[in-house]
Amino acid sequence: PDEVKNAVDFWIERGLVASDSYSLTFAQNENTEDKAYESEKVDDVPVKKPRQLSRPQKPDHSFVAKRLYESKELSQFMDEVQLALANPISDADTATLIMLHDTDGLPCDVLMLLINYCISIGKGNMRAIERMGTQWGAEGIYTLALAEEKIIRLSQSNNAWTRVSKLFGLKNIGSPTKAQLNFADVWCNEWKFSDDMLIEAYERCVNTKGEYNIKYINAILSKWQSS
Repeated sequence: PDEVKNAVDFWIERGLVASDSYSLTFAQNENTEDKAYESEKVDDVPVKKPRQLSRPQKPDHSFVAKRLYESKELSQFMDEVQLALANPISDADTATLIMLHDTDGLPCDVLMLLINYCISIGKGNMRAIERMGTQWGAEGIYTLALAEEKIIRLSQSNNAWTRVSKLFGLKNIGSPTKAQLNFADVWCNEWKFSDDMLIEAYERCVNTKGEYNIKYINAILSKWQSS
């Protein structure tokens, strides 16, 4: 599925395929001008300018091959990734990792730490790795020290949600949302509420609202914290 998603994204980014919520269609045909470009006139002469993409284009096969040939570090890194994932990585996956390295600025050692962390939390797939890598690049996490600090914070947040969801009796709810992780992190790691206090806030929420409401629970705990 990840390879299919990457392949579709590849052609969407190049303007040959259009996508909506339900289907894929060709973005051009014999009677349609290339959708990857917009036309404008300068002194009555049509000029084509590139379509603005929502994210950087992934490098193509020839560029990937050239980078791996030129960089022994990158080539060795790809071998390490395959060993860590216990699977050969596709051309699309290789392109994703090179983009995270070249475009997002993540060194190989930082990327390797990120990949091992994703594997440790059961998200050792390229979509999760790309999503987290893009976020790390935006946050400027370019050194091992910063990457290790980030992983510690992520682990603390995940552990906090595991504790909260167990206390609240929440089961089979899938991966936690960003809001759930943030709330749990604040309650457990910043405000340092005990298990009894968390359960009390949950029970007051259910008794008042008739259901679990994380924002209402946060309002209760926030009031207790400030009092």
